[in-house]
Amino acid sequence: MDNIIPLFRAASTSYEVMVLEPSCYSTMTQAVTALRANKVLILKLDKLDKEQAQQILDFICGSAYAISSQLAKVSETVFLFVPHGMQLQDRLEEEHSAF
Repeated sequence: MDNIIPLFRAASTSYEVMVLEPSCYSTMTQAVTALRANKVLILKLDKLDKEQAQQILDFICGSAYAISSQLAKVSETVFLFVPHGMQLQDRLEEEHSAF
């Protein structure tokens, strides 16, 4: 389990996780609403064609930037967004930089 990304949070804070696998561009308001509600968002784009997936990712990344959320790429088609105030640390990058 070396590919786990720890999500650090204050002891008194809990976070909900929303998994979204959109089938079209119009469902993106759900993603932005989740981020604005301080939910962790897992975005799966593997069922979309490349162009549509890129448009959706661009929209959510812009929205996430505007509300100070962070992003981590989990795979080519899966992305993790965390709300403002949550620390996101990628251990894989730290381990590789030690070489």
